[in-house]
This record gives sequence, structure tokens and C-alpha cells, in this order.
Amino acid sequence: MLKRTDATPVPDTPETSPADSLKRFPVVLNDRWRIVDDPLQHILQQRRGKPDKKHSGWSNRSFCRTREGLLRCVNEYCGIVDAEALAWIEALPDFHD
Repeated sequence: MLKRTDATPVPDTPETSPADSLKRFPVVLNDRWRIVDDPLQHILQQRRGKPDKKHSGWSNRSFCRTREGLLRCVNEYCGIVDAEALAWIEALPDFHD
């Protein structure tokens, strides 16, 4: 099961097309992880280096075409995840469009 932070309340999502209204990239999961989008899939990325350093950046960790796969990767790698970001992931369609 994914771990949620209690600092951010989970937003209400619209009844119709929940992920469409929430599509915004990148989606920040915590200070070390985020999700970006490309035409084929969602990409889970990890921050390398310190954010304030010249050589910091993001490296790709997982490429996911399904919501289930993305949730599995987030659970396996990311640790504690922002509750709003988790709600966004859970509102995605089953397959990347």
C-alpha cells in the first residue's frame, strides 16, 4: 500500500473525466521523485544531486503505460508520497492515452 503524507488534504475530483482536469506535469511526489509525461507513457524520475547544486537534475527510473504499473513503481521506489499527487495518480485512466 502506498504511504500518504498527512500534510496535504486529498482534493475532491470531478465525477466526469477526473484525470483530464488534473493533468499537469511534472507531478511532484516528494522532494526526490516526480512523474513526467510523454506521448507514449508516464515516466517516473528521481532527482540526482542536490537541488541547489549546478549538476543536479532528473534521471528516468521507470516507464509506465498503465496506472497500475505506475502505482506499483511509485510504491516500490518513492517512499512517502504527497497525498494530492497520489490522488492524481489514482484518478488516471487505466492506460496512458
